[in-house]
Amino acid sequence: MTKSLYVFGFLSLFFSSGIFLFQNCSNSARSVTNSTTEGSQQSFPEVSEPELFTAQPASKVAVLGEKFSLTVKLNTAAFTNLPEFEWQYKHPGSDTFVAKTDQTMDTILFESFRSAQQGQYRVITRLDGKEYTSEVATVKLAGFSNTCDANEVSMGSPLNGVQNVDWYVSSHFDHDSTSPDTLDYMNKKNGDAITYDGHDALDMAILNFSKMDTNVPVIAVTDGAVELAVDGNFDRNTVKVNGAPANKVTVRHSTGFLVSYYHLKKDSVKVLANQMVKRGDLIGYVGSSGYSSGPHLHLSLMDCSGKKFDLVKDGFLEKPPVYLLPPNHLGSFLRTSTPFTSSADVLNVSGDSLKSSTLGSKVYYAASYLSVKKDDVIAEKFYNPSGVFVFENKIVVGGTRNIYTRYNKWNSFTLNVRGNWSIRHYVNTTKVGADIVFNVR
Repeated sequence: MTKSLYVFGFLSLFFSSGIFLFQNCSNSARSVTNSTTEGSQQSFPEVSEPELFTAQPASKVAVLGEKFSLTVKLNTAAFTNLPEFEWQYKHPGSDTFVAKTDQTMDTILFESFRSAQQGQYRVITRLDGKEYTSEVATVKLAGFSNTCDANEVSMGSPLNGVQNVDWYVSSHFDHDSTSPDTLDYMNKKNGDAITYDGHDALDMAILNFSKMDTNVPVIAVTDGAVELAVDGNFDRNTVKVNGAPANKVTVRHSTGFLVSYYHLKKDSVKVLANQMVKRGDLIGYVGSSGYSSGPHLHLSLMDCSGKKFDLVKDGFLEKPPVYLLPPNHLGSFLRTSTPFTSSADVLNVSGDSLKSSTLGSKVYYAASYLSVKKDDVIAEKFYNPSGVFVFENKIVVGGTRNIYTRYNKWNSFTLNVRGNWSIRHYVNTTKVGADIVFNVR
């Protein structure tokens, strides 16, 4: 094994069928053989693996954004009648460049001028629809240590605004490795834990798609180099679907830590692979792309070995969110078109909430409350234009959990007095959030 190449196998060339096979072997020298349909074999000279592939340079320290060349050479002198096949150069950001050769070439030269990116550069060989990978060169960026020293990482907030007013924590890191049990950093378990099974990040959520449509900025929490920027995927998911593609950005910190921003809004990503970002730069906007059930940001941190961290417990955030704030009313949405029937309906709204209706119209109303517990009583109380309490819609919080970071409630009402009504929100006997003024014409 040389430092310029890690070879995964040897190449057997079948002239009659044109099929290429890679099979496991050691790094020792070996013969490359040609099998004919008659079963006879033609032996080629033994070729050691380092002679099959070479790369220039095999390793390099580059400056981010610097244009540099990488030439990969396959020695075909040991082969005859080599059919056409495809090479694909692949750098760590997954961008690709394709080059083809033909039977007449004694050697295959591949050269690409791309912006430098840290990591392992690979050449993909596609033979008869199958893909084989050879690692050919390692590039390190100047100023990137790869020490993953936690003492050198300090992270700002990825979202502006006030917790439990503009956004809320929907899920913390799950510290229980057994399924389906959960354990958050406050040692709360299962129905008491603010996490879900297998969650490895910090989730910060917003009210609904109407709020998402206003473009809620996601801010870079550290300086670093963008390694991956994916955009263009559907962003209004209300149900988690395995394999759904997410809009996302990953940023490599100078120490080697990787910060990931997931579930971004479609067509909102503002950075490109290979770009340097500064803390506070705009990454994109909050969305619900990928494995997501509502608009939120999934923020994670991974070290050089692939280990992920609890951003709150492990102290990476300069201003970590409060674990559990007092109950609050996050927001409401009113309409006359169709009733709300599920939490997905509460999320999947667009445009502005209704602010007025005609006398006697039925109005459908959805309200979202934060930090409520099982057996809490939540209610909307309606006050007429004279300020007199008229009626209330209330329920007792049930379900299987003991704590809800968010609890959605929906109902309808009809108002038969013209003027400005006031809708006030209560958890138990405590008024929460701002009043809603609703006009009856």
